Amino acid sequence: MVEVTLTDGTKMQIEGERVVRIRRTGPIESPHGVTRIDWKIVSYVMEEPGEVADLVRDELSNPATLAKLDTPGLGPVWFSGPKSQGPIPVPKEWQTDGVVSSLYIGNSLQYVGNSPEVVYDVLEKAGGDLVPIKSHKTHFWDAEV
Repeated sequence: MVEVTLTDGTKMQIEGERVVRIRRTGPIESPHGVTRIDWKIVSYVMEEPGEVADLVRDELSNPATLAKLDTPGLGPVWFSGPKSQGPIPVPKEWQTDGVVSSLYIGNSLQYVGNSPEVVYDVLEKAGGDLVPIKSHKTHFWDAEV
């Protein structure tokens, strides 16, 4: 179990194997904590995202399944590869403010600043569900979206 601190100082135990995503809180979420953890619920905690990711990784039976990509505005996002799918095409008109590609982490679409090739490679190493891309000799991304 991973022990983290809620905003009120209460300690909480999280099962590392159930963690889906770890990232810095956004502006609307920040009053609730420094880090957002998606697991069986969404939890906001006071530890830094990298610290939470290290604690979760240390508890996993296969640490390589906790992968990391970069969000355009919030810094790194850590996620469970086996609970993720991608890369997901992002239409050119949506590729603003650092958004380059995306992936599904659990049921949530996560925009990232990494190329589809990087997302593919990271997911492949972490045991994710891969969506074929043009640069990997497939035809899925040949068409404009």
